[in-house]
Amino acid sequence: YRPVTKTIFQKCVAPFVAVMPDKFRPEAYLPSSRSLAFGKGMAWYPEELNYCEDLVFARKLKKTGKMAVEPKALVYWQIPASLGEFFTQVKNYAAGDVRAVYWPHLFRITTVFGRYLVFLALPGLFLIYLLWPLIKHFRYVRHWQGLVYLPLLQLTADAAVMTGSVFGIISRE
Repeated sequence: YRPVTKTIFQKCVAPFVAVMPDKFRPEAYLPSSRSLAFGKGMAWYPEELNYCEDLVFARKLKKTGKMAVEPKALVYWQIPASLGEFFTQVKNYAAGDVRAVYWPHLFRITTVFGRYLVFLALPGLFLIYLLWPLIKHFRYVRHWQGLVYLPLLQLTADAAVMTGSVFGIISRE
């Protein structure tokens, strides 16, 4: 992906929702619908899912050995412009991961809940945790506003993941 960012806020959001160029590994890449082309007759595309359907499909396709990744192909992707848009996007992704029972992401979702249980027992770790998004993502922003936005986005993403996963569980029943 090539994130389209017009504001510092969007530059801060980009590493939370897009694969950044320095993180791209063709051998492990599973494309989302926005960067996936396929012909007719791809029967394993799970049309009953609204989110995570592309990862389920790409995973099945990759297992067949019929998927090719073209690292030079670029898809420009508009990044959420507000905190509300970001929350909704991450919430929907988490709900989709739960509905699809997509194990790689379910593990990550579990760790989000787990870290907040740890914070209840060791609240001092929460303050250290607020530094994590700065260490991980500031290099993509390199602007003083990132010092505020990145921790805020991490907390928002965590809340969205927890909310979305609960909605995903409820909607599976």
